[in-house]
Amino acid sequence: MMGRRVDGWRDGVRVALLVGLGALPLLGPALWNGYPLFFFDSFEYVPLPFTGELPVYRTAGYGLFAWIGRLTGSLWPIIVVQCLLVAFVLLAFARAVAGGARVGACYAVLLATAAVGGLPWYTGQVMADGLTGAVILGLLTLLLFRDRLPRSWAVVVTAVVALGIASHTSHIGIAGGLLLLALATVALGHLRPGRLPPVRTGLPAMALAAGLMLAAGANWTVTGRLFLVQPSTVQTLALFVENGLAARYLDEVCPGREPPPHALCAYRGALPHSANEFLWGHSPFRALGGWDGLRPEAEAIVDGVRSRYPGALLWQSVRFTARQFAMMKLGDGLVPMQFLMRDPMAAHYPAELAAFEAARQQRGEIGFALWNPVLQGLWWGGLGGLVLLAAGFWRAGCRRQTLLALAVLAALGGNAFICGALSNPNHRYQGRLAWMPVALVGLLLTAGAGRATTTAPGSGPLCGEGERRRVG
Repeated sequence: MMGRRVDGWRDGVRVALLVGLGALPLLGPALWNGYPLFFFDSFEYVPLPFTGELPVYRTAGYGLFAWIGRLTGSLWPIIVVQCLLVAFVLLAFARAVAGGARVGACYAVLLATAAVGGLPWYTGQVMADGLTGAVILGLLTLLLFRDRLPRSWAVVVTAVVALGIASHTSHIGIAGGLLLLALATVALGHLRPGRLPPVRTGLPAMALAAGLMLAAGANWTVTGRLFLVQPSTVQTLALFVENGLAARYLDEVCPGREPPPHALCAYRGALPHSANEFLWGHSPFRALGGWDGLRPEAEAIVDGVRSRYPGALLWQSVRFTARQFAMMKLGDGLVPMQFLMRDPMAAHYPAELAAFEAARQQRGEIGFALWNPVLQGLWWGGLGGLVLLAAGFWRAGCRRQTLLALAVLAALGGNAFICGALSNPNHRYQGRLAWMPVALVGLLLTAGAGRATTTAPGSGPLCGEGERRRVG
């Protein structure tokens, strides 16, 4: 009994050291910057625990992290906690995929490829985007490799996934889509016994349910109303402005009618060419009432577009999904933020105002001109490698690895659809996952190199004979 306790204590210390060491590269850009990084939306999350004001069209779930700042009097603990949580999920994922062999090497490869792929530029922001990859890999660990994790690890992964789901509405859609695919795989496995490995949906379903409850609970705490997401009709109108369907609709319904059916008719010849410009730039958005005042008109125009142009809307959704899938430049929004963040910093974190103003971001010293071409190559090369590995795994009967590669591809596509077709394409949406394809390829190659495998020429590293017998 005493020996088991000592071994358990040693394992706990070892895990804590690995997670702590893994968090360091994830913190790297923020440490180099001299202060946590900010995106435009950070302006609404940083004051949330103090003001109780809900960010526009967003969930208050990320306020769970923002409260860490208020409780500690500093914004540094927010991103430190983020990096520790992501590092733990990466370690658990490496352990599960490696199956106990070469875990340290697999973890190091994951961290290195994630760093080169830009993940630390998101984990170092006071934003939820750094958690997106952890939600995906955490869910896939629970779905496909639950048998390779101790119970305590699985519980922690479930909790991290739930927190990630609650922190951003796009995470709800990604997690829900992966769970639906998992249920479909389970059903297919019942139809074709022995052809597919077990897929365990219990803990992933609990993580999704807990994430939804946390998100709704955070919204209730802030507003006194119980709801999951805010109405997004105005944001959808902005999307239709960008894809041209709003202008097409207004050109059909506005001419020759007095009074005009929509106030936006007066501006139909001067609509901007992007959703961001419509919502945040020089546009009639504020003149027409902003988020609240424009909502009734937005609902009418959105309904009109959907009823008149279903085919065009479907095509634009496909086009914007593909467009988002290819957009992943680093540096989106990492510009000087004094005009937004100085007042909240002075009001709520005055002791850190000097560090904020001295940070490289505020001095305009962050650039990615040389890094982004490399990132593009890693993205497309990683995607090609995943496809080749999935084909090789399938031919060798390694169904679990095949499902992993296909599920990551599906998650990347789902992220592009949710963010590109339902919101509007932005480089940061796919950029937060640009590291994942090459990281998974590196992990699978490293894990495969440590196993006794028999491979066909050109098929790549495959699963061991024992697993082929189990699933074949």
